[in-house]
Amino acid sequence: MEGNASRVFGEQAVRYILNRSDDSAPLTPQQVMTLNTLESLAERISNNADPFQRQRMLERIGARVDESKPSLASWLRQQCGGEVPTSQSDDPVVKSLSALASDWYAVFLLPSESEHLLSDEHDLGLSVLAHERSDFEHLLEIFRSDNFLRELFPRISSHGTGLPDFDVVDSHFALSWGSAGSVSLRLLPLQLLSYAWTMCALDCSPSLDCFLDQVEESVVKLRALASGEVVEYPYFVALTGFTVPDQSVIRLRQGVIRQVTMNQLRQHLADYLPDVGQGSLALLRLSVPVRITNRHPSPRGPSHDDPVWQKINSAWQRCRSALDDTITRARLALVLAAPVPESQIRPQVVFYKPLMPLRTFGSIQYASPSMAHWTALNADEIAGTENWSTLLDTPAFKHVKVGARRLLRAISDRTDPGDSLIDAIIAWESFFGTSVETSFRVTLAMAKLLEPESRERRRDLHKELKELYNTRSKLVHGRLDVGDDYEKISASRDLAIAHGMSTIRSLLLRPELLEIEDSANRSTSLILDLCSQIDGSDGEETNL
Repeated sequence: MEGNASRVFGEQAVRYILNRSDDSAPLTPQQVMTLNTLESLAERISNNADPFQRQRMLERIGARVDESKPSLASWLRQQCGGEVPTSQSDDPVVKSLSALASDWYAVFLLPSESEHLLSDEHDLGLSVLAHERSDFEHLLEIFRSDNFLRELFPRISSHGTGLPDFDVVDSHFALSWGSAGSVSLRLLPLQLLSYAWTMCALDCSPSLDCFLDQVEESVVKLRALASGEVVEYPYFVALTGFTVPDQSVIRLRQGVIRQVTMNQLRQHLADYLPDVGQGSLALLRLSVPVRITNRHPSPRGPSHDDPVWQKINSAWQRCRSALDDTITRARLALVLAAPVPESQIRPQVVFYKPLMPLRTFGSIQYASPSMAHWTALNADEIAGTENWSTLLDTPAFKHVKVGARRLLRAISDRTDPGDSLIDAIIAWESFFGTSVETSFRVTLAMAKLLEPESRERRRDLHKELKELYNTRSKLVHGRLDVGDDYEKISASRDLAIAHGMSTIRSLLLRPELLEIEDSANRSTSLILDLCSQIDGSDGEETNL
């Protein structure tokens, strides 16, 4: 559907308002009249020089026509024969919030890429629209009277039967996944709506039915959270270095990955995004258990020397460690899916973002992606990623977790080939390191693991591994610099990473080795039946 109205309001919003399900059908007289109204509004918006005024005018489609009618968008839709569904729920909170969601649906459909819509001001626009509605105060009263949601606000409990004014009903809290924040009763309905819409939009299904389902689910989950229960909320990790085909979803044991446009990310998760040379990013969605660990009416909360704070901080660290572990497994599954080193997948983190319908401080954390290396995943690599994620979903992975993180750093995060080489061989040591004869035993164990059948190939591999170890030692101790022989060090890095990846693949396929907690014991278990088969002519001691 062409025209200024579609450019300003977005095609989805215009089709919704016109009640258009079949674009091939001719417009009815009422639809023509409504489209002319939208075209006139779009022209006035386009001609306004003030971007903030343009945004306010754009969002006016969510303002009520009068006290007896719904929003302008809903009223126009009804004139075109469309319905604005209402919730059939007996739950007063769900019913009232769903009614607001239906009435504002067209506002949420406004395109994020519109030059007239400033994404960081959009929530303010919703707040203005809410303030102008006389029924919004009734909605707040329903929220405040809810026996579960009121547990979010210690100030309500302290007033007994004399309830405070809406504007002073707020509280501050700490969450088990490592962030703190605040919640205001006046803003809570809007935050629930924004959360529900974001979940729909990032799932690529922003239909009204999906929106209303998410609204109901968000209320149910928030009540459980307010009651002290552990509730699972999404945690998003934006990744670069690879692309997922359109309409494809990678379903890992750790979460799901799909490609999301930069416009979607800016509108829903991150106002700022670094230039990564692509119009989209892969988005890993995790499901993370969270609970409120502390709530208080004052923004100060407990001091750092308070036992309460120390307990909160300890819980934060445990949760962050578990979260880092999950992200490592997901990224490693992608790397392991590359069939050969030449097609190496390098998943780099752009940002981390938890999502919930409460305002949290400093919730988004940015990383620094360093390489413009992109791999378009094919069907085999997607299937391989899903298979490796299953093998990685084992408690025994913790025994090689440090080495896995070092390999990921060598592959994805390092720009200097010397640093990558050092990290890769640290990973080797994490898999098979011992307190004595470290380099010899590490390389011996790897040769046995990777070439179990051929003595000749095992001898050649052992020699190659030792040479890589020697190059790494020269770098660490200052006898060699990357500038001295960049090509050789780069080639050594690639080989060290390739052998490290082959090693972790083999360990995952041999759970009896992965379950050995100590790297020295793992090394010994491989070497014991190997020593008599290795040629010791280079002077290395081969008797244990």
